[in-house]
Amino acid sequence: MCRGGDLGARNQPADNQEMKTPVRELLKHKVSEQAFAECWPNQAPPFDLFLEVASEKLSGEVTPPIAGFTASVRSYGENRIRIDGQLSDSSGNKTYYLELVWLPRLQSFRGNAKVYNTIPAPKPKSIEQFIAALDAIADDDELEFEGQVYAVVEGLDESDENLKCAFTAIFDLFERLPEEDFGTPGALVHLLEARGGYKDLLKDSIHRRPSIPTVTMVNRLLNSSLTTDERDGWLDSLLEIVGSSSSADSVKDLAKHYLAYQSSRKGVG
Repeated sequence: MCRGGDLGARNQPADNQEMKTPVRELLKHKVSEQAFAECWPNQAPPFDLFLEVASEKLSGEVTPPIAGFTASVRSYGENRIRIDGQLSDSSGNKTYYLELVWLPRLQSFRGNAKVYNTIPAPKPKSIEQFIAALDAIADDDELEFEGQVYAVVEGLDESDENLKCAFTAIFDLFERLPEEDFGTPGALVHLLEARGGYKDLLKDSIHRRPSIPTVTMVNRLLNSSLTTDERDGWLDSLLEIVGSSSSADSVKDLAKHYLAYQSSRKGVG
């Protein structure tokens, strides 16, 4: 793979023909002739022709002044290349790509450029802010729980060593709204499973107030590689949910469904 870097350009006229020159120079600085040649298994097409066509395609999609220009090029199949990058123009930060196909018989390129607004990176979220956001999730008819969860997780550093401090708050949320699935399994369940170390908290939560997410987590554990004792233990958890006076009917029904499914599996039940 061939890569590039950053370069800015001074204000340029908006006319497309006049724009081609600065975009061409930006591409030339970011995609070297050697990098371009390495993307072709055999003889590479003319580099100058590539610059001409690529700059023409991209110039038609942006408005000067251009700054913060980046570009990387890679092979994209037989006789194809793709250029990806970012830039800033008069309307804001943009992400772009160019796809070009080399036509050997015609000795020419064809292709297109796509430019779209860059989605700002979410603000970093501390564990304390994450817990507070979990506690603030509300049973609001106008708000979807899955959307609220996505907003809560956005910006969270999932590699944070202290993330396990928030596990209790996640299970508290499940118990507070036991009949909501939050995405089935959703971002929170994936977060717990990715970090591990949650099984004791899962069992405690089931004892207190079973929920759709915790039933789902038990079934997902039963679908994994377990010892016989571990499997029997989690099957007992599903039985406990079915017989629990604190289980909502929908939660019990889901536990019964998973019990039937697990019992039908070879070697289970």
